[in-house]
Amino acid sequence: MSEEELRKAITELRSFETIMEELRSRYQLVVASINDLQVSKSALEEISKAGEGVELFLDIGGGVYGKAVLKDTNRFLVNTGSGILIERSLEETLKMVEKRLSELNDARGSIETQMSSLQAKIEESRSRIQLLYEKLKK
Repeated sequence: MSEEELRKAITELRSFETIMEELRSRYQLVVASINDLQVSKSALEEISKAGEGVELFLDIGGGVYGKAVLKDTNRFLVNTGSGILIERSLEETLKMVEKRLSELNDARGSIETQMSSLQAKIEESRSRIQLLYEKLKK
């Protein structure tokens, strides 16, 4: 057992920890997106029940809201990415939101699996470093 092996093991551990931080960041983004879509889904369901003329508060930004009346409760503009908006019916919009939620939940599960596997590698790496360190002290 050499100091070189110990250095390599420490480098490997740092690499694992960096990857873990990246996974945690992705996980947080996915969870935030899921929460946002769940709010959207809930709002769309409430709008479908209330019908036309429903009053709601419109988020203007910066914590400022304006009161608005929704004239058409069956047509919505959906952001498909890159600032492109497509008009969809309420039913199509709900299906799209549900599909995105499903995809994000799958992504969340995948990230959780990766994090679990990586955590095992981190623990194994820490044990190996401890063992190498103890052998070098002797």
